[in-house]
Amino acid sequence: WTLEETKRISRSMLASAWLALEHMQTRDPAVVPELQGWPEQCSSLLDLSVVQEAMDPKRGAQIMIENATQLCAFLGTYDPNVARAMEPTATALDLPQVIFYTLDQFLTSSQRSAAIGLPNTVLPYARGLAEYLNTGQVIPHRRYVQMIYEEAYTSSYYAQCFQEDSADKYGLQSQKYQDDHLGIFPTMTPEEFQRKVLKEVKESGVKTIFFNKIDSKSINLTAHILHDLDMLSSEYLYILRPEAVPPDAVGTIFGPQTIDSPLDLLLRGGLVHDFIDPFVVTLEEDPFLKVWKKQDATTVQRIREAFPGFSNEFTDDYFQTNMPADKSSFLYDALVSIGMGACYAATEKVEIANATTTFREDIRAYNFTGASGYVDWHN
Repeated sequence: WTLEETKRISRSMLASAWLALEHMQTRDPAVVPELQGWPEQCSSLLDLSVVQEAMDPKRGAQIMIENATQLCAFLGTYDPNVARAMEPTATALDLPQVIFYTLDQFLTSSQRSAAIGLPNTVLPYARGLAEYLNTGQVIPHRRYVQMIYEEAYTSSYYAQCFQEDSADKYGLQSQKYQDDHLGIFPTMTPEEFQRKVLKEVKESGVKTIFFNKIDSKSINLTAHILHDLDMLSSEYLYILRPEAVPPDAVGTIFGPQTIDSPLDLLLRGGLVHDFIDPFVVTLEEDPFLKVWKKQDATTVQRIREAFPGFSNEFTDDYFQTNMPADKSSFLYDALVSIGMGACYAATEKVEIANATTTFREDIRAYNFTGASGYVDWHN
């Protein structure tokens, strides 16, 4: 992302976190109705600090280690690859790592990891895609799907969910291709193996192809391989994971592409399947967006005072002139969950710093109606 795009997203994430913090402290139910009448004995809940370098996993892990005795939880990060790289450190420290948006089922498995995340399961994601392909309302009905995945837990688990659920409910037939050259043909380069897989997919005759693997760094290579194989015509439908086309980076990453370039053709005929913030759909009726737009210069001043390093990043009319960035509502809810967990732990007289495994479950203890929808950590 460009520096300005990164700053824009950072401002929105910080503003969303600040709103959640203030709402927890004042028991403001404007976004989360369950905060009404929340136990008053938790007067001082959380102290929020911001790490600008946390997109570097080594730096993030170092900060975890240096501040382990002072932290009750680590919130972030936006990048799933960075979050996974930091997870072993969080587990070793028994420090809950709350990821405000991830579809990485392996990362958030309660049996093996200190990380927890929203959404907490890929099952509705898989079912939603199967239903969308079956309706024929937006695109012609698709009966056959080729799924290209890697042999990582999340990718293979998602492939299994989609294949079983789509077949049972919608009669979709899907074929899975494992794109993991090291596990099958270790002598091939990733490009050679992907070319081999895509050639087999073309020969199968199926025109609906789900890439459950590529990200924004590898999508250009995939597009050129598809172009070489003459697989970018309008009869093909390509389904991409959100990591391939980050919504907040579409303009800066993909905007410079020339018309009819391989990547342009792939994206023009592509479908990105993702969870979205409710305010994108409901707009002015959304409780989170209503609260956002009501903030004025006094809120901005409180943010400036709390985070001097960001003081020049916020104008007085920031909340009136900027929409929240993608996934801001998920971050809001993640911080509310941490606050509820902290309140529960304090009420039960639990020493949070010495019982973070318990605190991890405290965070998951409460369901509530949040900015991103209904938050249920267990279902």
